[in-house]
Amino acid sequence: MKRNKSIVELAKLMTEDLFVHQEVLLSINEPEEYVLSFENDLANRGIEKPAANLPWIALVDGLRKRSLLFELDWKANLDDILDTCFELLKEHPEYDEILEDLSLLEDYNIIEDAEESLLFINGILILYGVQVVVIDLNSDSLPLMLLPIYRIEEAMSLANSAGYGALKLYSKGSFHNSFES
Repeated sequence: MKRNKSIVELAKLMTEDLFVHQEVLLSINEPEEYVLSFENDLANRGIEKPAANLPWIALVDGLRKRSLLFELDWKANLDDILDTCFELLKEHPEYDEILEDLSLLEDYNIIEDAEESLLFINGILILYGVQVVVIDLNSDSLPLMLLPIYRIEEAMSLANSAGYGALKLYSKGSFHNSFES
């Protein structure tokens, strides 16, 4: 029960959108109904029946449908990740300043992969009170969303308590993983 309460609390921490909360609850309380209701989205993930991590999938898909999360291929380059960050940050009050600072990274040819890109990006975003986190699905996708810094510790704790998957943060020269299945 604590596991399910934690995933619902995590959804509430990530968004005030009640529909996301309801979708996560549906995936917990009536997984077959959730699969029927969202069969097109789940078919794209190769899911035809309730899976052990269905609430985690429901959280990611709910956030994605509301443009609070964007999924990239794990091989995404710096430009792809920056474009996603620009989209995620568009409502931030310091958007123009962040855009200018992040655009400086485009001049660096030394950034080789998505994880390294996220380290550099989060190194800049920390100055603006936000970080990019990955809601890991153990797949070849890279679901990215923004969280205010003051919510990250609680989000990590809730993700760990839920145990459905990993919430990852790339920052300060190290990699933090809330849960490894």
